[in-house]
Amino acid sequence: MAHVVVSVKCRSVQVGSIEGYTSICEYSIYCHRPNFRFDPNPENSRGEWGPGADTARYGLNPDGQDGGIIYTDDGRAMVAFRSNDPKRIRFRYLLKSFEEPLEDLRDCICYYKTGDIIIFLMKLPHKGKYTLEMYAKLSDRGRKKKRGQKQKDKKKSKDRSSKKKDKGSKNDDDDDDDFDSYESICNYLIKSDVGCYDLAPYPPLNNIYGQTGDVAELNDDDLCLRPVSEGHEHSVIDPYQTGSMTIALQANKDPGDLRAEMVRYYQHDGEEEDSSNYVMMSKGDDLTYTLDLLFPKVGFYKLSLTSDNRLVHQYLINVIKPDTTSGPYPAQGPGWRSEYQLRGTRTGYLEADKRFLIQVKGPDARKVTAVFDDGKEVEFTKNDDEWEAEVHTDPRGGGQLRIVMEEASNGKELLLLTYNVSFFTSV
Repeated sequence: MAHVVVSVKCRSVQVGSIEGYTSICEYSIYCHRPNFRFDPNPENSRGEWGPGADTARYGLNPDGQDGGIIYTDDGRAMVAFRSNDPKRIRFRYLLKSFEEPLEDLRDCICYYKTGDIIIFLMKLPHKGKYTLEMYAKLSDRGRKKKRGQKQKDKKKSKDRSSKKKDKGSKNDDDDDDDFDSYESICNYLIKSDVGCYDLAPYPPLNNIYGQTGDVAELNDDDLCLRPVSEGHEHSVIDPYQTGSMTIALQANKDPGDLRAEMVRYYQHDGEEEDSSNYVMMSKGDDLTYTLDLLFPKVGFYKLSLTSDNRLVHQYLINVIKPDTTSGPYPAQGPGWRSEYQLRGTRTGYLEADKRFLIQVKGPDARKVTAVFDDGKEVEFTKNDDEWEAEVHTDPRGGGQLRIVMEEASNGKELLLLTYNVSFFTSV
């Protein structure tokens, strides 16, 4: 029979050395059946699991979970907080495996903010114990950023290996945002019965705070996009079992040159594929923007909305059941604007020796023309602010069909859309 004496001491400040503490109680524990195969918990630098005084000091209240130990039976874990001022708080985080302490888990965790909720998502690769260390600081909203928050998904991966070598954490350090300026606010113990069945890693987020979703706070103004379509208030959609999606967002002010870019990630070695031609964006009334998305392959898609090269909103969508029959939309040229709309034939690949009706809504056009590679042109007819034409593709197939417009204001010719003509016809 084992006999253990536990002495409890307390102090009015954070736990440090034993010196300066006063004994407040003492327990005597008699154990009749010792467990000689015990499995210890991971080391915890804070001395407590879950939110404590430091978490409350930042105005963070746990949402949906009690205590500091999280149990999961599917390899997925979530931690959420409510805050009355979430955009003022910056976060750093570290996910570690107790059984595999050297395992790199930076791509297994991400976080986003929606309304007054801050949500951390984790995918646990195997059975066992994990620790989530959370750090935070309050940002100075009045400070002008030295760097613009550019969101550019590179189409080439030749520098990928060098980036991985320099990658210290998923939310890398920055001159204005060093790790030492963050405080430890909370540690969680996570116990998983199994590894996550889908280990598609979260895509790189390309900003120093490692944040996705509503990222308007990373910019110098208050421009933001608010989801207004049902089911899209959360910025990480994982898993998604449909090959298409329509998202509607509303801007709080004119976003100027708003652009949509989409990149697909699948391999664990960081390969990426530009999928922007599978996104068609149109502008409606009241600064509402509708995005039609197509997903032709399995993988994690990162949809980024930028205004003048500033990232303003982002979605991460893990597609597990794509539409393999879908083709891209026609490629959008430099003259295409968010207030234009494409109707009629919307697929970017046209069959040979077929007739197609193309309709384009362009209110500031003087003339719209379809131009084939051989120089043949088909002029569109105008009906109010909509232009339409029926085009007949070459029986030989191949080449491209370009839709160009002449601006009413200055007569300048701009490329709107580019279709590709296939070498075959359907039976």
